[in-house]
Amino acid sequence: MLYVADSRNHRIRKVNPETIEVTTVLGNGSFDELPTYKVIGTNGSICLPHSLHIREDMLYFTTAQGVYSMDLRTEVAELKATANYLTGVTTDENGIIYCSSSSNSKIYEVYEREIIPVAGKVSGLIDGKKDEILFSGPGGMEIKGREMLIADTYNNALRALQFRRKKSETLAGPSKLAMDKTDMQLPADLAIKGDLIYLVCSGNGTIRVYAEAISETRILPLTMGGNTFPPRETKILDLREGEKIKVGRGQTQIQIQLELDSGWTLAETYSSTAAVSPSESIEIRDTDLSDMRIDVAFEPEEEKAPGSIVLDLYLVVQNASIPELKYQWNTSFVYELELTDSTETDGNAISITTAISEKR
Repeated sequence: MLYVADSRNHRIRKVNPETIEVTTVLGNGSFDELPTYKVIGTNGSICLPHSLHIREDMLYFTTAQGVYSMDLRTEVAELKATANYLTGVTTDENGIIYCSSSSNSKIYEVYEREIIPVAGKVSGLIDGKKDEILFSGPGGMEIKGREMLIADTYNNALRALQFRRKKSETLAGPSKLAMDKTDMQLPADLAIKGDLIYLVCSGNGTIRVYAEAISETRILPLTMGGNTFPPRETKILDLREGEKIKVGRGQTQIQIQLELDSGWTLAETYSSTAAVSPSESIEIRDTDLSDMRIDVAFEPEEEKAPGSIVLDLYLVVQNASIPELKYQWNTSFVYELELTDSTETDGNAISITTAISEKR
């Protein structure tokens, strides 16, 4: 089942992925009742539910008035603590509830119906010991091992709060990776599956994926949807720098072979378009997706010498070891052409190596 915090309708909804049936499991749509410590169900009132967290048979969620737990077997909820405008919520293996507050940039622990500050004072970005740590609008949070991972929204950062060492670390963001200054925009929530961390960036509508210890760096940022970043290296192997492909007046066929860096395989999505300049268009005769081969066929116009082939590619590749780790890549290649007096079909093969590296 998929559970949704339907904030503006003041309800918790349940979606059956197989039948697409949507039902309300909590909340009656009103939000003007003050929270009480009585159990509530579909007839109860909750105000602006925000973030959800599931551990075993319990669902935890924050609202504008506090943090709740709901038994998924009975679908009744109980108020755990009152507080204004909590954002993220998570629990540890002992069932201790932790919350974040975007409005005052703090992390809390719920203890006997009270919220106890754990980290954060005022808005800022400081890593260090417990009393020095600053966040700016912390949102979604999850516990992984001995760390609490936090979407630090207004710092555009992924942060880690280390319980045993009682200190924090910025895993990704403006202080770690230059690309994240633009690509990580307003991370609002996160989820963890295995070794992967999915970070929802509300500022540009992307989901960024981080994988621990894939390479020499601690994390490798990728993008699923939205913006992408180019591979480390792209080469045309069969041509020297500045060399042109010689073509005759007759029909020409050129085979373009794409090769991925080891450790990556082609995912299910692939498309390509090609054009010859100054001719209007060319025909892509055959595309073998399994071999990543593109056969291009065209015939130069009598009065116009072809200047170049422009090939636009859209690829989605996935990590061979972790199929969930996918990478979108949009790019264009330009191959300069040189017209000769030969009437024979040119048999040049252009080989392209695309290195999508795990090491940045």
